[in-house]
Amino acid sequence: MMLDDIREALRHKPFVPFTLHLADGRSARVNHPELILVPPGKTRTLVLATPAGRIRLIDALLVVEIEVDESKPRSRRAG
Repeated sequence: MMLDDIREALRHKPFVPFTLHLADGRSARVNHPELILVPPGKTRTLVLATPAGRIRLIDALLVVEIEVDESKPRSRRAG
């Protein structure tokens, strides 16, 4: 179920950043859909690229919550 929720958050147009909260208290921020890999099927491993250029492997069964950024995107003004 959580994998479907993550995939849905990644497909949202326009993309809205979100945070994955894990059972052990850690969290993982997803700022862009190209920074996370959710393989097809019923996989358990998510691959997340961090801002520091590292790779985090996350067990999908440890994801207990997806927190979507509630802030509204700012419109661009010509001028």
